[in-house]
Amino acid sequence: MAMDEDNDRLPLRSFGIEKVSPKGTTIHWIPDVDESIKPVLFSRFKSVDAAYTSYKEYGKKGGFEGFLPEKKQQKEKQQCEKQQGENGDDNKKKKRNRPSSRCGCEAKICLRLTRDNNYELYGFEEKHNDSLVHPDDRHYLKSSRKLNYSDKTLLVKMSNRNIGPVVAYNILTEIHGGFDKVGALPQDAKNFKRDILAYLTFVEFFSHFETDVQTQRFIQGKNDHDTRYTTPKIETTLPFEKEAIHIYTRKVFVDVVQKEMLPAVHACYSIGVVSLDESRSYTILDTDVRVKKYDDNGDEIIGGHHTIEVEYKVEYKELDGTLQCTCRYFESRGLLCRHIFYVLRILKVNCFPKRYIQRRWTRDCVPVKSSEASTIRHGLGETQETSGALIRDIYYIVDATINRLLSDNAKLAAYRMVQKELLEKADAETENQPVMGNKEFIHLLLDLPEIDEDDDTILPCEPTNDKGSRKRLKNAYEEASTKKQKQTRNCSKCGKTGHNSRTCE
Repeated sequence: MAMDEDNDRLPLRSFGIEKVSPKGTTIHWIPDVDESIKPVLFSRFKSVDAAYTSYKEYGKKGGFEGFLPEKKQQKEKQQCEKQQGENGDDNKKKKRNRPSSRCGCEAKICLRLTRDNNYELYGFEEKHNDSLVHPDDRHYLKSSRKLNYSDKTLLVKMSNRNIGPVVAYNILTEIHGGFDKVGALPQDAKNFKRDILAYLTFVEFFSHFETDVQTQRFIQGKNDHDTRYTTPKIETTLPFEKEAIHIYTRKVFVDVVQKEMLPAVHACYSIGVVSLDESRSYTILDTDVRVKKYDDNGDEIIGGHHTIEVEYKVEYKELDGTLQCTCRYFESRGLLCRHIFYVLRILKVNCFPKRYIQRRWTRDCVPVKSSEASTIRHGLGETQETSGALIRDIYYIVDATINRLLSDNAKLAAYRMVQKELLEKADAETENQPVMGNKEFIHLLLDLPEIDEDDDTILPCEPTNDKGSRKRLKNAYEEASTKKQKQTRNCSKCGKTGHNSRTCE
């Protein structure tokens, strides 16, 4: 059965004002947009970029894209011919057939440079030789696809957490409420990731380094909070355990100090004491020494261990109250061992010995930050001058406002109206302003200083001898040792140095 080709075609979703020539041979389409958006003859712009941005916005509203630049066409053609010449006709490299929504119509604007260094629009052709894109399909056009600052920031942050651009894009669709609300395609997220990597190695390192530092600071802040506002449970009868809770951080006390106090009460025993002139030596039997287990091949069994009994000696000097154990736990970690805790128990010491408190394990090691240290979450500060800090503050203010108005739809609608008015004001003040590129975005996101290429002086590298095979350079100590090892030969006739028997006088 023959197929009707006309019925199989997708319906054309045309847009724009259709104009037919008097003879009916030519059809043109004119963008159906507000007159305020259309280019105006003899209007002036400060730069070509400003004029291009204005015309690009007009094309976005009208539903069309421009023609592929001639230079780019010639470049692609030359690369293709070069590849064919290198590989031959039988080994041609296949060129990807990329679809294009550009039809090369003559719609355009023309600019000329004026005497006052402005650009004047002296020509404007608004007729298009093909139908324009329907508003429902415009988000697929390249001119309409753009990742905003929030989206780019989120992509960078997710990249720092090893989340790929495709997964990050899917998260953006959930945040914005749909694919058409993002304003970009998954390929745009991939291209942005590619552009970020193309800059960086320093930027990539700085971004990951900053993320790791922030993670470390967050964990430290959480641990400090637990130390200040929570109290561990007392597990032993040692009188100085409660004092140790207020000396050490919570993690150090629970994971190390208290774990040594428990066996001091339940697993250590004194099996001998030797009294000397000014000291006493205690022999302590530790019945809970854990030893790692190994298999027949000598490899360690992870999580496997067995318990043995080991004798240790603790020396106590009565004159100054010092203690020293043969396990050398304090010397290696800076914290008292279970054997010393057992001797302190025998000696009925009620206070924790201050001489064995090292500041690096105490809760006072890191000073408490003042309430004015962070201005991002607790109000705006006058010292914030970077754009990144200002943007983070704006995010916080908007987010906090929405949280407070969630239960009142009327106030939420009023707040939305205020934000729309601010957006319209911003559009009017930044009209024809060029879109920020990826390079400027990276500087803004990471608060990097602006680079003035004219002021940067690149010094030439010092010449180095890096060719061929040479011996390793010796340091001063090795040179002295080598000279010392060399024996001075004496003359066999007179016994003096500096000459041999042939040249002896």
